[in-house]
Amino acid sequence: NDVPDFSVYSDDTNTWQVLPHPPWLTFTQFHGYMHQAIDAARRFFYHRPFGTNGQVVHRYNITTGTWTPLPAIGTDNYVECCESLEYFPDLDRLVFVSGAGGIGGFVYLFNEATQQWNQLPGRFPMGNGAGHAEYNPVHRVVLFGGGDVPAGSSPRLYKLDASGQVTPLRDAPVGLGLHDSVMTVDPVSGDYLVFTDSRQFYRYDIQTDTWQLQ
Repeated sequence: NDVPDFSVYSDDTNTWQVLPHPPWLTFTQFHGYMHQAIDAARRFFYHRPFGTNGQVVHRYNITTGTWTPLPAIGTDNYVECCESLEYFPDLDRLVFVSGAGGIGGFVYLFNEATQQWNQLPGRFPMGNGAGHAEYNPVHRVVLFGGGDVPAGSSPRLYKLDASGQVTPLRDAPVGLGLHDSVMTVDPVSGDYLVFTDSRQFYRYDIQTDTWQLQ
C-alpha cells in the first residue's frame, strides 16, 4: 500500500526493519526532502513532517524507541512546506533552514539543553524551499542554500560555522533546488559532490569556495 512507514537500516547486517508507526505520522503520502537529521552522540533522530507552516519537529530517541515533539519554532515568518534540517555537532544545535517562500531565508537553531529555538540575525536570500543543508565533518561547517524558485532553482549558498556566524559564498554554477540536484559531502576530503538533473557532476571545495566540473 502507498502509506509511509518508519524503517531502520542496519549496516552491520545489511537488513531493513519496519518500526512501529509514529503517533504523529498520518496514513497519507508525503515528501521527504531534507526533513531528517541525526544527533549520533545522543542517539536522537529528528524529523519535520511535510506541510506548509509545519513548525513542529519530532525527535525519536533511538535508545528508548520513543517519539517526542519539540517546542514549536514559534516564528511569524512564513515556513514553506519543504525546508531543510541538519544537526551541527560542533555547535551542538539542530539547524532549521527556511527559504520562507522566497522573501529572504532564515536560520533557526534548537538547543536541547534549554529546549528553545533561536533565530540567527539577518536574512539569507535563497529559493522558496526545497534547499540543501549539509554538515561537513572535515571542515566542521554547515553548507546551506539553494532551493526552488519560479524559474529553475537558486544557486545561492552560505556557510554556517561553529561560532554561529553565517558567511555568504560564491553562487554555484548550477541551480541547487532539490528537484534539480543532489548534494552530498565526501567524509575524507571534505569536498561537496553535486549531481544535477542534466547529468553533470561537480566538486565543490568550501575552503577555497571553488567549483570544478568533473
